[in-house]
Order: sequence, then structure tokens, then C-alpha cells
Amino acid sequence: QQEASKSLQGDYRSATSSSSSSVQSHAPAPLILKPANSSSSSSSSSSFGNKQTGHMGFHESLLACLCALQVGDRQRFHSVLRSATTDCVRALASTSNEAPAALDQPLERLRCLRLLEDVWHVTWSPQTSSPALSLFPLPWDNSPQEQLLQQLCALVDGVDSSASSGAFSLNIGGLRGSELGLGLSFGGGSSSSSGGHLSSRLLDALRCTALRVSGRHGALSCALATGVSNCRSHRSLTQGAAYAQQLRALLTTSASSSTAVSCTLSSLLLPTGGARAAGAASAGERLGGGAAVKGHVGAVDVAELAQLAAMLRPDAGWRLDEARLTWQGGQHKVAARMVRSLADAMLALQAHTKAAAAGAASAHPEAAAPPPLHAAAALLPPNPLQLASALSLAGKWGAKAQLAELGGRSSSPTSIGSTSSESSSGGRSRKGGSADGVLALMTHAAQVAGEQLSMWRASLPPSPPTATSAEATAAMRAQLLPGTNPQAPSSNVSSPVGSAAACKVFYCLAAFADARYSEMVAQRSTPEYTAYTHALKKKKEKGDNLRAQAKVTSSLETRRILDHLAFKTLQPVLADEEARGQAFQLELRFRSIALSNYKRCLQAGHLYDLQVVYRLVAMWLSLSSDPEANAAFGRVFEELPAFKFVPLVYQMASRVSNKEDSTGFQAVLSSLLVCMVCDHPYHALYPLFALKNGSLKNKKLPPDLLSITGGVLEHEVDKDKVEGAQLLLESAAAMGSKETRETISQCDQVVNAYCEISEIKVDKSNHDLQPIAFPQGIWRRMKLATKVAIVSYQLPVDPTCTYADIPYMASTDSKITFAGGVNCPKILKFFDQYGQLHKQLVKAGSDDTRQDAVMQQFFGLVNALLARDREACKRQLGMVTYKVVPFSPIAGLIEWVQNTMPMSEYLIGPRRKEGAHRRHQKLGQISNMVALQEYSAAEQKSAEQRVQVYKAICARFPPVLHHFFLESFHQPASWFAARTTYTRSVAVTSMAGWLIGLGDRHSSNILLDTRTAAVVHIDLGVAFEQGRFLRTPELVPFRMTPDVMDGCGIAGCEGPLRRSCELTMQVLRSSKEALLQVIEVFIHDPLFRWALSHVKAQKRQQEDRHAGAAADEQQALAIMQQQGHEGAGQVVGNGDAERAVLRVKQKLEGVDGSSTSQGVQAQVSSLLAEAQDPEKLSRMFIGWASWV
Repeated sequence: QQEASKSLQGDYRSATSSSSSSVQSHAPAPLILKPANSSSSSSSSSSFGNKQTGHMGFHESLLACLCALQVGDRQRFHSVLRSATTDCVRALASTSNEAPAALDQPLERLRCLRLLEDVWHVTWSPQTSSPALSLFPLPWDNSPQEQLLQQLCALVDGVDSSASSGAFSLNIGGLRGSELGLGLSFGGGSSSSSGGHLSSRLLDALRCTALRVSGRHGALSCALATGVSNCRSHRSLTQGAAYAQQLRALLTTSASSSTAVSCTLSSLLLPTGGARAAGAASAGERLGGGAAVKGHVGAVDVAELAQLAAMLRPDAGWRLDEARLTWQGGQHKVAARMVRSLADAMLALQAHTKAAAAGAASAHPEAAAPPPLHAAAALLPPNPLQLASALSLAGKWGAKAQLAELGGRSSSPTSIGSTSSESSSGGRSRKGGSADGVLALMTHAAQVAGEQLSMWRASLPPSPPTATSAEATAAMRAQLLPGTNPQAPSSNVSSPVGSAAACKVFYCLAAFADARYSEMVAQRSTPEYTAYTHALKKKKEKGDNLRAQAKVTSSLETRRILDHLAFKTLQPVLADEEARGQAFQLELRFRSIALSNYKRCLQAGHLYDLQVVYRLVAMWLSLSSDPEANAAFGRVFEELPAFKFVPLVYQMASRVSNKEDSTGFQAVLSSLLVCMVCDHPYHALYPLFALKNGSLKNKKLPPDLLSITGGVLEHEVDKDKVEGAQLLLESAAAMGSKETRETISQCDQVVNAYCEISEIKVDKSNHDLQPIAFPQGIWRRMKLATKVAIVSYQLPVDPTCTYADIPYMASTDSKITFAGGVNCPKILKFFDQYGQLHKQLVKAGSDDTRQDAVMQQFFGLVNALLARDREACKRQLGMVTYKVVPFSPIAGLIEWVQNTMPMSEYLIGPRRKEGAHRRHQKLGQISNMVALQEYSAAEQKSAEQRVQVYKAICARFPPVLHHFFLESFHQPASWFAARTTYTRSVAVTSMAGWLIGLGDRHSSNILLDTRTAAVVHIDLGVAFEQGRFLRTPELVPFRMTPDVMDGCGIAGCEGPLRRSCELTMQVLRSSKEALLQVIEVFIHDPLFRWALSHVKAQKRQQEDRHAGAAADEQQALAIMQQQGHEGAGQVVGNGDAERAVLRVKQKLEGVDGSSTSQGVQAQVSSLLAEAQDPEKLSRMFIGWASWV
């Protein structure tokens, strides 16, 4: 398409230059040749070649239509257009519906042909009656600039000023803007709603060429600006630069011309009403239309000149997009200078318009001559959010340029952040690329964006008492549309685009200040700083000793000498202490700036909720012992909606305590949690009930095991947390409404019912566990909870806090069945009031579901990060997650993933005697039992012999997972889609699992979705590389055995799998800070039991559960005592937390297992090779079944 568009434009220039002598010669200028009855029409049409119309190719048809459009040859145009349309429809009809991607080309070609037809009607059939055409959208939605330009165009006959979407409409074209397909938008926005095909290079090139042929300068400038924006979004740097160059040439040519219509535009843009009326009368005289400009040509000229005036301004969106393109191309210094010059030009324009508005009242409106077009563009103030974005980018890129000049070393926080008092209070002093101006630029940008937010909020009327928050907000914003409430000050912040721009400005300043604050905090924890502090302390002690000696000495001369020595000793100490005090004040200032702007970012929109919320909570928890910090965070939380913090309710609830607290941490925490319970009870109640039930004992542990371990395996009871959770629930019930109290009471009943179900004893004497009847007493209590949503239902967070029509338990299955495993989890089935089935798995005993809940939360974060990446989103990369709800340390619920089966069940069979390997076994091949016996017999052999045995097993036990796709997906398209989905899900789960150190990935812990073939990981109890500490350590980073590879197709680890792994790793590494913040919050959870998790993981590899687990417990206790644990029962410590953070950080930096940092491709290649290494696979635990 790229080559076709280039040749199209080149062939068009050569064809049109020979067919007409009236075409202008300069490249950016449009080809204005529109005679109604041109004599050159036939000759021009005959120059297209000797081919018949029906035999033309698509690109030849486009060329013929363009030339006919230029000369106005109606017969030739419509004939070629109909023929090309027929060919596209035939191609569309003959394309197989099994491959949706094959439909893209004919659909895109039909859009191109429709675009040409629309341009024909606009150019040569202006009198055709049709709906209004929104051909010239403005770059400022809901802004004063738009209202002024609407008033300008309202003077032209046929203008409809009652536009519904913020862009005025002109009755000049004959088609709606959505039908036109021009995709006219401005920098920073997206293309039209036709989808990604409108962003293709062919359609962009055709749009520009058609508008150039029709001679519409204003629409062409809009199309070129849209092309710059699209190229920036898709990182097409060369094409974007070409569009920007053409737009600059077009604007230069247009601005240099001084016509009567440009003077008309300038007159109509004068600030006062009298001047505007005089300008209208003057325009009518110039254009021959009387008091109002009449005629199609006048309307088009005025509208186009309005667009050109908008494009000439420094706050036009394409200018920032051009700077961003330059930055993406690696020319960082040039881009920084560009955006800095744009910011300075906007500030100068702002000052100029203020001065012009102040002097317009005293000046005589008819006395001043109207300025030319480039001066008319300077009569309106700049868009405030464009100004804020330019200032923010100037500061951000200036800081990065300073860092690059320092060779990648972080500069001193004091030098970067130090500004004058004027700058810190929002002053306007900016010194190019100097360090002192970075913070001032960002502060000024935040000040501008904050003023716009304040103006918009002040203009909002009070919400109706009967309306919900969402309805009230919609009603408020509807009143601010142009024409509805013209007196209310409107702001771009009220639109989604404006909200995103304000979020970016606030986040940029907060992230910069937070980075400086983190650097200063990290500096105080370095060994050099510690040694310096120790030396300073010694020096101060020495000076104090000298002073003490001087006081007790009797000799005046000796006292004088000692005082002098003490002064000389303490003088540098005092100077250093003063400098450290100033640095500490600067650190507090950075923290305050980061905190306030993080708050403003969350208030402005939802663009950075993921990063900001996790960072705020991480900062708060790290400063929980600081009373001033707790007070500051408390003020921030009071001004933010509670739903923003729902994703971290579990981590915050784990800090609840009833201990005496003089720092104010518990008061702030309780206030926030009570607010979440009242507003979002279905998300905040269960973590609190899990804490409240922390005193429940594990009654299923063997007595001999408890006697050996001294009760270590019995979950410790933190009475302070239990009492704190109880008091917090009581406070929420007292402060909440009647409905909140009923919800808390019913939720308590449901949780207690699930705990009772988990304690039902199971008779394990029979190998086949028979279903048991559902206890009716428990069900009678559960069915009364009509205000509690079904626990396993993933209820989305409702910002309006209404939660209407939630699904509750209406009926249940009469039987309770059991799943396989040591603890025999129970399977429950409930039906909601709509008849929907909800299947649940209730675990009990030593299966602590709290770590599974944390892992699912981490996987959800990975999905959110992948969804933000364009390439990952295009491939639909993600992980299947399910809901996990802990009720107590010994009971919890897991959502049953429907339409799935364990991979081992398909490959080996439920009883290891059937399955795909047995069904497809050929002569000379071995069964799984034989492979198991041979692998077990080789465990005592040398490493080389074990590798040989493993290779021999794999040679006689070929993979068969590819049969799963043939047996489950019978159509070729569905088979290919399923295999692609499987490959991509394996890639994402492998990379995310390796990052988090997920272990115990045998084939029974991996499920296959029978509808989509995606993989689902369950039983997440071994994480953060705990598998490396098993009796038989896990040596591979993730499961990539022969059968897993067989499902990826003939390409194996190459092709889609490797590319998906690289994309996932690239997204994870680019989001290093966010991931580290989340993991740090997770692993510092005081309820996370590292040592106990090790012991449980050891038990997974024991054939004799009781004896083996007891020996492991004794060994674990001895190790913990050697490592300095105060008591054998204090197993809850997080001693390995810092190590886990360091390991994750090393992985994200590419230094895991290597001395130098690896790139993404090298790191993925190393991991894939390590996961398939026969030497390591031959040493895995036998139950892991590395040959499957």
C-alpha cells in the first residue's frame, strides 16, 4: 500500500501536468482546476491509457477517478467508479468468511472509492440536497475559540450552527462527515470512527490527493494534520515527517497571500461586537454579497480560511505531534527545542491577546485595518491545555536531555529541583535547558491545567437529588454544550481528550518530583551515606569531648586551645548538618509536590489510576511511622473517591490493628476502609471478614505432626488484627446506612456458612468420593442473603456506588461433590435469579487461598499493562484470571473456570491409564507408566546417565498435544485461531510466571480452555522462586516440555511464540517501576507467610504425607532458628521480602543470571533455551513429569 500510494501520487502529478496547463507548479499548493465545461476534459480522460474501464486495476481506477475529478468529467468519473466498486464487491463476496482478515482489503478499497464519491459531490454537486456536512471540524471542542468561529461561519448562507458534537456543520457538501470518510481531526486526537483502516497509508494518501485535486486548502490542511497524528500513533516517523513538511509548505503559501476573504476573516474575528458587525458589512461589500456573504464560493473560502488560521497557530495540535515524532525518531535535542519554542510562542500569543482585548474597548473598531491571514490567527488566546501540554513536555524532555548529557547518571536532586521561590509558587521563569527551569516549567503547566479544572467545576450546577452520580454528571456536561449555556465558561477538561491531557500534565510533574524524592531517599540508604553519617557522628563526639575537657581544665591557656580545637572540629560538622537539613527540607518539598499532583491526576481522570494508586499506597505504607506523612496522606484520601483504592483493599486491610497508635496511621487506614465498605461493600468486606476469622484453628492437621512441630503449622493468631477488623466492621455498620448494615450482616452470614461447609468431614476410605447432600440448615441461611452478590461473581467496580441488580443466590444444587487432591476441595453449584450457573470450589485445611488471591491480583495487573500496549493489544495478549476469596486462614473460595480440563487429563487421562498418549500410541512407543518407571530408576544415576535416559524416554514418547486442536476445532479457521490463542497464552503465562517466580507447574496445574484453547494456571501456592528450595529443586524457569511445545505447531518456539514472549517481556520491562511498586506492596504484606509456604511446598514432593512433612518441618525449623528467628512459632516474618524484590528487579533489568544486562530478545532466547534444556529437565521432580 505504501509503494502504491507513492506511485499513485507520482503518476498523478505527471498525468495532470500534461493534461492541463492551469495546474500550479509548486508541490504543496492544491490543483485548482474546476471548469464546469472544460474543453480539455476529453483529452485528459483519454490520456489514461487504452484499457477498457472494466479491466482496470484498482490503482489505475483511482488514478482515472482523480483525473476525472480534477477536470469535472462526470461520465468518466462515475463509470470508472462503478466498475471499481463492482470489482471490490465481487472480491468481497468471493472471500471466505472463515478468515476475517481477508475481508480487510476489499473493505478498505470500498472506503477509498466512497471517499472519492463524496469528494466529487462536495466539489462538483454543491447544490445537491443532502444532510449537513461536518467537513471542517475545529481543533478546540467546547472552547471559546469554537464559539467565535461558529459566529463567523454563521454569517455565511447555509451554515448550521447547531452542531451536536462540538463541530459546526456546513450545508455545502451534501454528505455527513461520518459518511465522507475524510477522518479530519487534529493532532492529539484519533482518526474518524471508521476504525484502523482509515489510518492506513493508502487512505491517508488518497485523502490528501483528493483534497488537493478539489482545491480545498483548509480541508487539505486538516487531512495533513490528521496524517501527522496517525503517523505519531503508529510510529511511522518518515511518513509523519513528510506530512508535516507538506503542511508547513501549504500554510506558508496560504499565509503569504492577502485576499479580500482573508481580510473578511480578520475583521470578523475582532473582539468586540461592534467591530464584528462592521466586519460583516465590509465583507459583504468586498464579496458582493451585501450584508451577508452569499454563494458557495464565499462560504467555502471563509470556512477554509478559518481552518488555515487555526492551523497557523502555535497551539494547533499537529505541532506538538510533530515534536513528538521528532522525539520518537531519536532527535531529542531538536524535539526539546521545538516544544520549548511552541511553549514560548503560546505564552507570547496569550500575552498578545490579553493586551489586544484590553485595548479593544477604547479603540474605534472601524479605524483599524484588518490584518492578513497569519495575523488573524493571533486574535484568539491559545488553548490552555495545549499550552499546559507544551510546558509539561518542555520540562519533561529538558530533564531527560540533562540526564543524557550526564551520561545516564542521575543528576543531583538538589541541582535539578532547586528553583527560586518564584518558580516554586508557579512563577514563570524558565531558562532553556537549565536544571533550575525544569520544575518551574512543569509547575506552570500544572497551574494552567488546574485553573481550567477549577473553572469547569465552578460552572457545574448542583446535581438533581433524584439522579445518580453518573446521570448528574451527564446532565451537567450536557448543559455546557455550545448553544445550550453560552454564558457558562466551557473548558476542554470536560471532554475525555481534555481530561486525559490534564491527567498527563499532573502526572508528569508528580512523577518528576517523585523521582527526585526517591533518589534522595535512596541516597540516604547507600553504604557511603551510612559511613559518612558514622564519621560525622564520631567527629561530633570528638568535638563534644574537647569542649567537655575545656570546661574542667584549670589552665586558661589549655582551655583556650581546647576551645579552638573544638570549634575547628565542630565547624564542618555544623555546616554538614545544616546542609543535610536543607536537603531534608527539599526532600519534603518534593514529596509534597508529588503527593498533591498525584491527587490532582486522580481527580482529573482515570488515565493513570493504575500507576498512581499503587505508588500512593506504597509511599504511604513506607511512611506509616511518620505522623506528618500520615496526616498529609489522610487529607489526600479524603478528597479522592474510594473506588480508586479498591484494587489494593486486601493489602491495606492486612495492616489493620487494634494496637495503640500515636502516628495516626490506623486512624487514616480505618477512615479509608470504612469509606470503601460503605461505598463498595462487595469488594471491601471479604478481606475484613478474613481478618476477623483469623482466630479459626486448623482442625485437620495430623496430631503427630502438631506434636513434632510444636504447633508451628497451626496458623498464628494476631489478636490485634482480629480485634481491629471487628471494630472496623462495627464502625462501618454504625456510620453506614440501613442498607449498608444489612449488607454487612448478610455477608457475615454467608462467610460463616462457607466456613462451616469447608469443615465438613470427608470419608477418604473409599477412593471414589461420593457426593453428599447439601446441608439444609446452611442453605436456609445463605438463601436469605439477597443483598449479597454471589461470591464467585466478578462484580465490576461501580464508581456511582449504586450496584443495582446484583446476582444473588436463588437456588443451589442438592449435592456437594468433591475434587481430587489431598484436602478434597468441595464443589458447589448455585443459580442466581436469572438462572445463570455459578460453580465454586471451596478449599480448607492447609490450602491457604490468600496467596492465590495475591497472584491473581498480579496477573490482573499484567493484563492491564498488556492492554495499554498497541502491539500486545493487537495480538490480544493476556492471561485468564479467576476470582479467589479467602474467608479465613483455613478456608477460602475459588471461582470454577468453566469449560476447562487439566492438561494432564487430556494427555495422560484422569487415572493415568488413558488419554491422548494412549490413544495415539504407535508400535515401538512406550506408555506413560513405562516412562515413569524408567525415569524413577535413573534418579540415583549420574547426571550424564540421567540425560541419556531422559532423551531415550522422549524419543519413544512423542508429543501428542497437537491432536487436541484437531479433535476440538474442526474448521480450519477455528483450528488456526485456537492454536494461535494457545501459543500466545503460553507465551504470556510463561513470562509473567517466570517474573513472579511461579513454581509447581506440573500438567495437572495447567488447564486447557476447550472453547478457546487458552491455558489457565491454578494452584499458585509456590511463588517468588520458592520452588528452588524444594528437596528436588525446580531448575527450569517455566514449563516448556515437548507436549507444551507441540501445541504451538511446527514452528515450535520460533515464530508466534517467540514474538509474543518478546512483546510481553518488553511490556513488563517498560513497566518496571509500576511492577516493582506492586510487588513491593504484595510481599511486604504482614499476612504473607514465606517460611510456611516453603514448608507447604516441601510437602508437595512427599509420597508419605505425614512422615515426610514432619521431617521437613523439623529441618525448616532448624534452619529458621539458625537464621536468627526469635522463636520457632514466629513463622510469619518477611525476611525474604527484600531478596524477592531484588530478584524481580534484576529480571526486569535483564541481569538475571548474567553479569551484563541483556536485551529483550537475548533474555527471551536464554529463557526459552533454559526451559528446554535436557540436562535440567532430567533432574526435575518425578511428579513434574518433564517428558510430558
